[in-house]
Amino acid sequence: MFGSVVAIGCALAGGRGILPPWAAALTLEARVAEAMEGGPVVVEVALTNRGAAEVEVDWKPGPQARLTLPPAWAAVPRGPVVEAGGKSGVAGIGAEESRVEWFVLHADYASRFPPGRGTLAVERRVTVHPPHGVAGSPVTFALRVRLEVDVPSATPANLAALAGRLDAELAAIPKTAGTGWGRADPYHRLTQKFTGVRHKELLPVAVKLLDRKVGPGGRPRELEEMVIDADPPAAHRLFVDRLAAPNLPADADGPFATWKGAEDAVCAPLVRAWRGGWASEWAATSRRPDPVPAFARGFAAWVGDVRTHGPRVLPDGELKRLASADDFWVRARAFTTFADRLGPAWADAFLADAKARHASKLDPARTARLLTDLDAASYPVRERATASLLSDSWAVGPAVAEAATASASPEVRWRAAYILSRLPPAPPPDPRASRVLAGLSPAAGPDRRLLDVLAGGAVIDPVAVAARRRLADFAREAAGP
Repeated sequence: MFGSVVAIGCALAGGRGILPPWAAALTLEARVAEAMEGGPVVVEVALTNRGAAEVEVDWKPGPQARLTLPPAWAAVPRGPVVEAGGKSGVAGIGAEESRVEWFVLHADYASRFPPGRGTLAVERRVTVHPPHGVAGSPVTFALRVRLEVDVPSATPANLAALAGRLDAELAAIPKTAGTGWGRADPYHRLTQKFTGVRHKELLPVAVKLLDRKVGPGGRPRELEEMVIDADPPAAHRLFVDRLAAPNLPADADGPFATWKGAEDAVCAPLVRAWRGGWASEWAATSRRPDPVPAFARGFAAWVGDVRTHGPRVLPDGELKRLASADDFWVRARAFTTFADRLGPAWADAFLADAKARHASKLDPARTARLLTDLDAASYPVRERATASLLSDSWAVGPAVAEAATASASPEVRWRAAYILSRLPPAPPPDPRASRVLAGLSPAAGPDRRLLDVLAGGAVIDPVAVAARRRLADFAREAAGP
């Protein structure tokens, strides 16, 4: 249940101190959704209409309530404190209905969240409109509530209980539930409880959630980061074990975005500095014109990135295992993520393999001979050529389609049309190939090299077709309207 309201501000509209009944029916309530030393600490704040008729309240983008955290938490905002602002609208609140806000304090604030009891102050400024058919003007006033928050110590028993609660919450989400990425999404709500939390005891549940969280929203990067940050050696080993396993499921994926972010923050500046000069690299990092202070600031910024992202860098031993995975698309992701670290010899061998996989498996001369035999004087020869082209399946589609329209022989046109009517369509790329291709940036670098190689594949190869379409879309976007 929500905590009770302990204070309500006076009306500020028209200088009146007494609220009309339809405004006084609004209450501000708060409850602790989850709390643990070191996180998670999640608070729900609800604006509830206790009246008998629907009212409308102004609603602006951003958090509607303002929270003041206990001083003992020594909490520092991780970014600018966002408050409601911008163009406002109105939101209806029916009788006995609530508008609930979700505050993920361990993600929004840097704090140890020490164990013990603290008082959280919540304030919500409200502008409420009278119900339909009731005379009166909008009224603006403030609602306040003070919530006592008990933060348990992160003992093994308490963490085991927390893992059990989170596991039960995951099990309660229907597998048919939407997996988008918004505040109403149950997967999003649950994922937020793991963001920035470093309790090893939560890893099994976090991995289960990663396996469930697929769909339009993809894999939440903050959940991958939590898994790695909680126990880097074990997490890297776990992810590589899964990716290097034989018979990898089509929907399997790994934390490549997290690994890539760590590479860009920690390893890439070192490589650029080694190649182009240390002073210029760190000066460019700080984006300041004065070289000596800029170098110091840039180097300090890089040291900060090392502290944050260093544990997320995939160790060399695990990278070698990843680069030798059985699955081609796992190795493709390894190439686009770790090309510099894997070296030119490995990269060249991988690209040669990619080219061979998606090149035409048919002999063009044989296909041309079979098309010529469709017009042979001997009926059995024409029949054998027709059967051979049908056995080559969708791969001969383009050549047969050209013969069906361009050949001067009526017999060839008729037989080619017959073959086309019975050829199966080219299969689409498998789901993992589609995800990899969609995530590649055609602008430059390893992504572009891989796209160029794949796009040079067979005319009707599904991966080659998808790669060519990706490059064409990029060219149109670059050309502008």
